[in-house]
Amino acid sequence: MGKITTVVFDIGNVLIRYDGRDFLKRLFDEETAKIVGEAIFGGKWWNELDRGVIPQDEIVEEFIKRAPEYKEQILEAFERAGECIHKAEYAIPWIKEVKKEGFETYYLSNYSEHMLDRSTHALDFVPILLGGIFSCRVRLAKPDKAIYEKFLETYDKKPEECLFIDDLEANVKAAEEVGMNGWHFHGYEADHDKIMEYLRKNS
Repeated sequence: MGKITTVVFDIGNVLIRYDGRDFLKRLFDEETAKIVGEAIFGGKWWNELDRGVIPQDEIVEEFIKRAPEYKEQILEAFERAGECIHKAEYAIPWIKEVKKEGFETYYLSNYSEHMLDRSTHALDFVPILLGGIFSCRVRLAKPDKAIYEKFLETYDKKPEECLFIDDLEANVKAAEEVGMNGWHFHGYEADHDKIMEYLRKNS
């Protein structure tokens, strides 16, 4: 393994907190929340939103097709979806800590334009990162290997010199398959010290 010089963060559930199901329970009764959640998050369409290839209106229609009698609630939940994104107070201090140790810091995240517009309150750390890729901007989404290759090409990085941190195992495995070092993130409290130790040992 080469020396690690670069840390690449996923954003959702790594640098921000995301509570899609709880958000719906705050809006609706439990039964409605379950049905609306399944309609929006349960199929492939939410991920298509992140990929940014299919027009948003068409995707919303697909959500509604899954539970047509809940159209009004689906539209409300979709419009207010930014309310499920919460700032992680540790994000900026952690990024600064990683940078102070001498590592370059980037992001690689599945994110839709719709959610970017509605979660600026939680993305205050983005300007202190050197750069990164939002899936909707390149029309690719994790775990498609092409998005990792796009990142490496864009920033002229050798995969073995990068540590990629993501909360989803499939995304970590895909990064490893293109030669990056991967870390399956289980939460800041659980993993912060282990990640910093790993970086120091491998830099």
